Amino acid sequence: MKALTKINHLLNFSLQIWFGGLLIGIFCVLDVYADKYHFDSRDTDSGLPQNSVKAILQTRDGYLWFTTVDGAVRYDGAKFTVFNTTNSPGIRSNRFASMYESADGALWLGTEDGGLTRYQNGKFHTFGADEGLSHNLVKAIAGDENGELLVATNAVGWLKNDSFEILFKQPHPDRTYFGKSPNGLWFWDNTAYYRLKNGSLESHPTGGALNSEYTSVIFEDRAGDLWIGRRDGGLYKLKGGDFHSPVQYFPLQQNFTSAFQDRQGQMWFGTASGALYVLQNERFVELIKPQESSTSDAVAGNGIIAIYQDREGTIWCGTFARGLKQLNREIITVLTTTDGLVSGNLSAILEMSAGEIWIAANNVSRYKDGKFTNYAESKAALALAEDREGALWIGGIDGLLGFKDEKFTDFDEPITKLLGINFEIYDIHPDRAGNLWFGTN
Repeated sequence: MKALTKINHLLNFSLQIWFGGLLIGIFCVLDVYADKYHFDSRDTDSGLPQNSVKAILQTRDGYLWFTTVDGAVRYDGAKFTVFNTTNSPGIRSNRFASMYESADGALWLGTEDGGLTRYQNGKFHTFGADEGLSHNLVKAIAGDENGELLVATNAVGWLKNDSFEILFKQPHPDRTYFGKSPNGLWFWDNTAYYRLKNGSLESHPTGGALNSEYTSVIFEDRAGDLWIGRRDGGLYKLKGGDFHSPVQYFPLQQNFTSAFQDRQGQMWFGTASGALYVLQNERFVELIKPQESSTSDAVAGNGIIAIYQDREGTIWCGTFARGLKQLNREIITVLTTTDGLVSGNLSAILEMSAGEIWIAANNVSRYKDGKFTNYAESKAALALAEDREGALWIGGIDGLLGFKDEKFTDFDEPITKLLGINFEIYDIHPDRAGNLWFGTN
């Protein structure tokens, strides 16, 4: 009984479980690298005031902000907080659309009928005609290369020292639409494309494949390439913004409504039918399929009008009338014998408290700092466990081994003497008291 008590004492442990059966399949397939996304939806049942989400932005303090036509919404990772005319002095309209964070940390929100609202130090303040704003419909907000705030209403101008300075009036304000650029502002009407940069305006006449009448979205990426999506199904890339040599990039007939570039440099595109595409290695990957319905209104409600990536890598999509779509990204790296794994025939996987991974695959392998170390001492290993002192216990066809301080100890002989038989260990499991239970033959 003393020997049994001693062994029982040695085997006290705490165990973290990996699902061996699932990962056997992962480790045994060919060496590949893949992105996988889990999809969630957020709508009025989740706390949004309204299901039309027009813009998405994460501010420096980590909050995610969303604009809707029934208030501005802040998300802390757990709940949505709505700001509107009812609960927030300084807000003149609930119909929020565009959004921008300036260099001083102020959040700027453009409304459809209530001017330009600033949120800073927990307070809202709205700029309107008294501050020189030419119209209460704010179509776009952006920053130029000098950090100045550009605001587009029926005119385009700078907001400096809390007053609006008009740069130029739009020739067709009711038919002018705005795109996104890292520095400056792109916009277009039925006659031309325009770019405001360094305080000056350049224009590119419309025509041919780039007839601006059918343009639905413009996005300038960080390399200076311009992406133009169209309602009639075209998606064009203009290298360096060169309008003389557009390259058609998408073969399918889709009405493009949004574009975004993530931190990895990949381009994302949303459509009026709710489809979502990402361009990976010059190949379009469809992550959300186009929606089909017997009514055009139902399809339009799924249209993606805003795309954004937060600091955790999650992709958020705002829709016309279906709230938010949240895409959580997982990276799966497949490791095989070509990476040093001793065998593809896995029996058990254990993550130790120190973070290293142990794998039973005939012998045992340790995965640490991106490398495998294989140990021949443990033949035909089937089960793994860690005790409270950080020691590893290995059960298998040849009995029981312990591993601590980089040394193996064979417990097969003392157990055989104690019980009078040889036995094989197929599983090791702890109870709440810290004892180890062995599944044997």
